[in-house]
Amino acid sequence: MIDPAQDAFGVALLDYCEGRHVPELMLEVKGGSSGPAMHPEWFFRSFECWDWWERELLPLVCTSSSEGCCQSPPLTPRPVPWRSAAGEA
Repeated sequence: MIDPAQDAFGVALLDYCEGRHVPELMLEVKGGSSGPAMHPEWFFRSFECWDWWERELLPLVCTSSSEGCCQSPPLTPRPVPWRSAAGEA
């Protein structure tokens, strides 16, 4: 179990899920710069609320070995981390 003091994003997800206000989150990246992080609301959107391109791409990334992925939309989005050309997450 991760100590909540060390897991700001996990705490934000839980707060949002339990109906508490979550302020804008900042994400620190390599080199010390930072920018806005995805708001926890994004992870709880229904399939119908996804951007059009997310809904269209889902069948393209699903494979027959993806359990239940292509049969029906998932209850909540499960974003995949983007990777750079060098393969870094």
